Amino acid sequence: MNAETDLFGNPVAPLQPHKEPRPPVNDMEFVERVLSEATAAGFVLIGIREDVYRRVTGDVVEKVSVDVDACVHQLIETKWFEIGGSHQVRYDRYTGPARSVLVPRKTKQALYHWQSLHKPWSTESRTPARSCHASGCGVQVSSGDFCDRHATERLNRMQAERRRTAEVDRLANKINANLRAGDRNKRQNRRR
Repeated sequence: MNAETDLFGNPVAPLQPHKEPRPPVNDMEFVERVLSEATAAGFVLIGIREDVYRRVTGDVVEKVSVDVDACVHQLIETKWFEIGGSHQVRYDRYTGPARSVLVPRKTKQALYHWQSLHKPWSTESRTPARSCHASGCGVQVSSGDFCDRHATERLNRMQAERRRTAEVDRLANKINANLRAGDRNKRQNRRR
């Protein structure tokens, strides 16, 4: 029998599958955004239920929204995405295995083709043009708050901040490990 066990060897009840099937995603603009994000940052699947997480920096991941989760699983089921190998990732203070979501070449080519097409149904074409919110820029934008240049700069600043935070966490863990090792040595010296 192939039953799962906990850390101490006791049998564990298996997780219940999703009671309701994931809703199908019919919004093509949303699918394009998910494909773009998968190409740029990447997704991973974690756990038995294969919850979708977004790569932030290196091995750090963050949970995605329910609609992105449903879209990624729909793209996997329709063979627009493939599931790759296992990697170690970190989510908050937890570290564990995750399976990568791969974007095949045919998907990247289709995405490039879809992005180059004119979209008459797009909500972006119906919104009035606004100015970029960066001070003194003046570039007209149809969606979002910043022009491409300032949005890229803002994204780069946010990613740099996340990297700094991850570095500080790594150093704090290293210091704590050294302190624990020093405490152990002191206790061992007292016993002698």
